[in-house]
Amino acid sequence: MVRSRPFHGRSTGSNPVPSTMKTVALISVGSDDSGVPYYAQCIDNIKLLSNNFDIRILTDTPEKFKEINCTVYEYDKKIFNYFEKFFFSFRLIKELNKDVLYIDCDSISNFIDNEKYHNINSVDEVLYLTCWPVKINDNWKPWKYITDLRIEKWTNPIIEFLELEKINPSEIETMFEQMFYFPIGLDYDKIQYELEKIKPVFDYCSLYDKNLYNRIIYGHGEGVALSYALYITNTKKKTIDKPLFYDEYNFIKRKELL
Repeated sequence: MVRSRPFHGRSTGSNPVPSTMKTVALISVGSDDSGVPYYAQCIDNIKLLSNNFDIRILTDTPEKFKEINCTVYEYDKKIFNYFEKFFFSFRLIKELNKDVLYIDCDSISNFIDNEKYHNINSVDEVLYLTCWPVKINDNWKPWKYITDLRIEKWTNPIIEFLELEKINPSEIETMFEQMFYFPIGLDYDKIQYELEKIKPVFDYCSLYDKNLYNRIIYGHGEGVALSYALYITNTKKKTIDKPLFYDEYNFIKRKELL
């Protein structure tokens, strides 16, 4: 039986989802830089996750998930924007009235392999993995604040925007974007307002650094945008792991795209 959902969500599979299950938000839109569709990278792992989690997927290929016990939300925009991971998660919080754990679809296998992430919980803090890793002279190092390393020209418009807003850029931390835990009870309307305000700056940065990806995609560096929004709204955040060097961090096993 297919149950209708707000913003075009529909349940697939035959098993009802217990309300006590932790909700996991996933996005499977388009293909990676090598042309491999994201659904092909994540569908088997989603099947595994669906046994223990309430899976909600935003996708442009809803037909690929018909046989999985999950709820599908169709993505109908032509160009994907990384900010959708936040907006989708916030909409789910409102719809379901419960916490939401967001995971990048190409990182699901890493989540499955690390049981310590399965039971993370928070009451009033947004949880995230760690700060950005950055590669300098073939060495991966933590990049905690947006101004720590002025080696990426695409960050300049972000820093200029923060200065125009009378915000000290050196106070805005980076947030690595593979996984976020969003607890119910925070003011997500205010957080989304701030994200929407800064989003055009990040869209411009994507054009500014158009060679970062082999495909058209907007809003990269979205963890800094979320960090800004949490800073402005006085919302607490907390790292799940201490900052580590990239090659030490066992959550990261996917192809190095940074």
